[in-house]
Amino acid sequence: MKTTNKNFVAESGKQLARYSAIIGIGIFLLFCITRFEALMPMGLFYLVVATAANGIMLLLLFIELLIKAKDRKQVLISIGIMLLNIPLSLTCATLALHL
Repeated sequence: MKTTNKNFVAESGKQLARYSAIIGIGIFLLFCITRFEALMPMGLFYLVVATAANGIMLLLLFIELLIKAKDRKQVLISIGIMLLNIPLSLTCATLALHL
């Protein structure tokens, strides 16, 4: 049986960041293409839900960083990837409001 040296919380954080960005950009692009006004509240709702989910995961990653020193590099990379979603979501939200 093959063993891997991957931290579950760190990998979950990367996956959550990836899917949050993909879904958020998808909603934004759909709004840009269609200008369907009902997507605005849906996008805002998604932004709130994604912020809560990513915030909880970020908190778990910080706890993991304190507990498991040997996985420090993996956890820091996951934190960095998750933090990249902040300017991405702010940019999408700002652009959507000004369209």
